[in-house]
Amino acid sequence: GSVITWGRPPYGGDSSSVSSDLSSSVTEIFSTTSAFAALKSDGSVITWGWSTKGGDSSSVSSDLNSDVTEIFSTTVSFAALKSDGSVITWGDSLNGGNSSSVSSDLSSDVTEIFSTGFSFAALKSDGSVITWGGTWGGSSYGGDSSSVSSDLNSDVTEIFSTVFSFAALKSDGSVITWGHSLNGGNSSSVSSDLSSDVTEIFSTDRAFAALKSDGSVITWGGSNDGGDSSSVSIFLNSGVTDIFSTPGAFAALLQAPLDDDGDG
Repeated sequence: GSVITWGRPPYGGDSSSVSSDLSSSVTEIFSTTSAFAALKSDGSVITWGWSTKGGDSSSVSSDLNSDVTEIFSTTVSFAALKSDGSVITWGDSLNGGNSSSVSSDLSSDVTEIFSTGFSFAALKSDGSVITWGGTWGGSSYGGDSSSVSSDLNSDVTEIFSTVFSFAALKSDGSVITWGHSLNGGNSSSVSSDLSSDVTEIFSTDRAFAALKSDGSVITWGGSNDGGDSSSVSIFLNSGVTDIFSTPGAFAALLQAPLDDDGDG
């Protein structure tokens, strides 16, 4: 249960300041781009690395002494989920580290947390979604979900993300999106196709691909990063069983054709 670190000191390679806390009982380690957070068997959390990007958790240290069950991250902030369903955040205040605007909504009943590169989305036990983080310069990077808030009040089962946007899958198979409009946040061009029967969603850094129950695929977002599948649409109308991605492209696995015996 001890931890050994190496590499660039400011990015988490030097853990000497917390070495005594990392000598035993660590069960899992999480990271931003420049800091680490270690979860210990007693539910406490130890952090180190770039102070403003999650390495300094002193402002919430009393809340991280016990009962943390899992940790999530943006590129520069952490969110800790506690056993009572509450959420504690720290790191870059503009990118998820400051959740004061939604603190009352994060005090209980959170079951899972998802993230873009800049913001968080918390899924609650009643199927509602709470978001915070990355919203500045006139653009939303997932932290502001006010435009779809009525659709996120209930029945959300899972959330997916690009670096800049979220996509929520609801129990009726419909999809709700928000965030940066050019990078997956705006799905209006395919809204009718996302109104039902979606079973799973995949993503690149800037685009989404939704797999439907009939084996068809719907894509949207950055056209050069997988959002435009028009050149292969004939192959995506049916028979797709799974989708894989790099940061900038998708690959769909098709069902094997039947042989002469009709059994594939």
